[in-house]
Amino acid sequence: MDREANRYSRRISEAPGQEREFVSIARQQEIKAGLYLMLLQKREENAITLAATANNAKIIDDAIADDAPVSPRSKITYLIALILGVGIPVGVIYLLELTKFKIEGRADVEKLTSAPIVGDIPLTDEKQGAIAVFENQNNLMSETFRNVRTNLQFMLGNDKKVILVTSTVSGEGKSFISGNLAISLSLLGKKVVIVGLDIRKPGLNKVFNISKREQGITQYLANPEKNLMDLVQLSDVSKNLYILPGGTVPPNPTELLARDGLDKAIETLKKNFDYVILDTAPVGMVTDTLLIGRVADLSVYACRADYTRKNEYTLINELIDGNKLPNLCTVINGLDLKKRKYGYYYGYGKYGKYYGYGKRYGYGYGYGETSDNKEK
Repeated sequence: MDREANRYSRRISEAPGQEREFVSIARQQEIKAGLYLMLLQKREENAITLAATANNAKIIDDAIADDAPVSPRSKITYLIALILGVGIPVGVIYLLELTKFKIEGRADVEKLTSAPIVGDIPLTDEKQGAIAVFENQNNLMSETFRNVRTNLQFMLGNDKKVILVTSTVSGEGKSFISGNLAISLSLLGKKVVIVGLDIRKPGLNKVFNISKREQGITQYLANPEKNLMDLVQLSDVSKNLYILPGGTVPPNPTELLARDGLDKAIETLKKNFDYVILDTAPVGMVTDTLLIGRVADLSVYACRADYTRKNEYTLINELIDGNKLPNLCTVINGLDLKKRKYGYYYGYGKYGKYYGYGKRYGYGYGYGETSDNKEK
């Protein structure tokens, strides 16, 4: 009896805890039952709503798949690629051509001016000074100046003797061309005199190793009473070549060249020589050459590849249009024949630079020079 009484007492004492657990479980059951009923209600409502709504879409034709894609289209892609493949290189080449401010050869000169080109003088690997033409030699430079000489003789015609050589600026090889042209003409057995009429900066002194103290054309222009032939000296290059140096640099070079003394001097030289070569000042810097042009029969305008700027040909065209220099033609100096662009000069090989001024003309009565080119 006591054991049974204790057992029931324990069960009675455990009843409140069991009741709490039961109440918690019942509460959870009611919550989940309510949620389940709500979800069932919503599903039925959605089903009724979907069943009451009519479908607006109809399938007219079934989709047909093509072998080629609709986008991107291959033909348009290839066309764009072709245009870009051709257009971009052409545009780059065009831009590169626009950035080339200096002439590179005959093709550039022919586009820029209508003046006839009488010759192309290349750069050579031969170690030489300012004199490149020698008797009984058939090297490249001798043949080149023979070609220039022949073309100038055709242009001169009969009874024409005076050839004027000029350029736009200093450094284009004007004295080099005039000196070697005179030598080439003298090798024909003709009496040739070369006159240094660049009296602001005599360039012939360097070509023929003449002292700057030698008297020359300026002494005659200042005093036409002198005997001009006493100032002419025989060169040591050829027995037929004579030199009339520039002489002392005067304070009034333009005025001296404008006087009648120059006309008398040229007439005297024409009577005593077969050809008269005038080495003049660059026409782009001073007006001396335009004054000298009145006594010349032919004008040779020197330009230099990779040195002369293309816009300088505006001056050449103005000289032609205004007939300021007689019978104007041009010669291209310093062609680099290693470039493929000049491949038609077959067999000439590799060339270097050996001539040119390296000095710039200044303003006033004298000329200046740059330190970079002084050593050259």
